[in-house]
Amino acid sequence: MPKSLQDTLASYGTLLPLPPHPLLPMPVCAHPDLLLFYDEAKGTLYTFLDYYEKNKPLFDVLPVRIRPLPLRAGAYPLDLQLDQLLYKERIIGREPFIPKALTEGREVVCVRQGYAKCATLLLSDAAVTADEGIARALRALGCRVLRIESKGVALPGYDEGFIGGASAVVGSSVLFFGDLYAHVQGKEMEAFLLKEGYAPLSLSEAPLTDYGGLIVIENPL
Repeated sequence: MPKSLQDTLASYGTLLPLPPHPLLPMPVCAHPDLLLFYDEAKGTLYTFLDYYEKNKPLFDVLPVRIRPLPLRAGAYPLDLQLDQLLYKERIIGREPFIPKALTEGREVVCVRQGYAKCATLLLSDAAVTADEGIARALRALGCRVLRIESKGVALPGYDEGFIGGASAVVGSSVLFFGDLYAHVQGKEMEAFLLKEGYAPLSLSEAPLTDYGGLIVIENPL
């Protein structure tokens, strides 16, 4: 993520850029949605055990419980283990790659898309995604969904990125990493978000770019 974008994000709260994981693919080795899974209801942040051990000072300052998991990171499918979507006490993701620790006491809703969190901009009771399987699963749970085209989000090193990785929900604002209106459905997303009570904010004039989203800790236990 460019420093200019980091500086802009820092105005919304304390920003802690993540060190890269040496075993994850280079373009996404520091993406929050691949390195961390935050369970707000339990006040628990999950990560790879080796990543925690190498970066313990960073985790020690966080006001949440840390639960390191003995998982091996790596290229697909090992890079999607923590990239799960949590909605209404369900874990939405692709089995068998969902760590059992994330599903304790929760129903699993299976979809084909392994990068479920990255693929979804999730609001409180609504979502934006390009993935039909995720859209169908969320609608079945009573979630209002705007389905968008799969193109329009950049991810350097890959053909395309995901809308969830190119945005973050902070309070009642949705921050976009780039210009929302450079996306062919930018105006449609704006209308959907405003209807749901969220204000869309473009953080730069660059194309929307997937940087792995943010792990936002607003109400720690």
